[in-house]
Amino acid sequence: MAQTTQKIYYGYLRDSAMGSAIVNATVTNQQTKQIVETDKLGFFAIPVNKGDLLLFSAIGYGQDSLRFFPYLPDTTHIELPRLATKLDVTVKSTSYSKYQQDSADRRERFLADAGPRDKTFTKASSGAGLGINLKWNKKDRLRKQTYDHFEEQEQQHYIDYRFNPETVGYYTRLKGDSLNLFMGRFRPDYEFLRKNTTIQDLIYYLNEKLKIFFNREEQP
Repeated sequence: MAQTTQKIYYGYLRDSAMGSAIVNATVTNQQTKQIVETDKLGFFAIPVNKGDLLLFSAIGYGQDSLRFFPYLPDTTHIELPRLATKLDVTVKSTSYSKYQQDSADRRERFLADAGPRDKTFTKASSGAGLGINLKWNKKDRLRKQTYDHFEEQEQQHYIDYRFNPETVGYYTRLKGDSLNLFMGRFRPDYEFLRKNTTIQDLIYYLNEKLKIFFNREEQP
């Protein structure tokens, strides 16, 4: 039976905006339940085994996580974002994100070209007494296909917005071909992302898929 080799994993926690050290932040090994704190330099050291999930948290900051694998560098650098203030929330609530603005622009251009969606049907006599069939004519079908294609493309844009190389690479620590392979193999669908809207939902998804990814890669 293979033995698990424990090692000490080192790292620094910093403010994502200022780059300054985050002092007295907590680093928790979710598997062993061991907790350590960062020092005045934002430095920490914690025992880990392969596959252990580390959780990083500090007062006034958003959380982050990292699953340890032997391929990772001996020392990691984690940046935590400051939690939004009341003013930040007010500003964000009255403005579009870049994705939202781009989506609104695409829809506006599409409607200008295709016109508003027409949900009416073409009535055609069946020739059998007073019976009347409701069916799409060719123009209606093509129009519906055009709208369906646009909505499908918008869904792909949303997936690209949530599941982008910068975000996935940051939380998985994958790069280059490994990152491209991971993103192609585990691209989530639109319905999943709409039901799981927070960054913590995405982190959990990435961690679960990382286990599958590395288990497959290690198989002979």
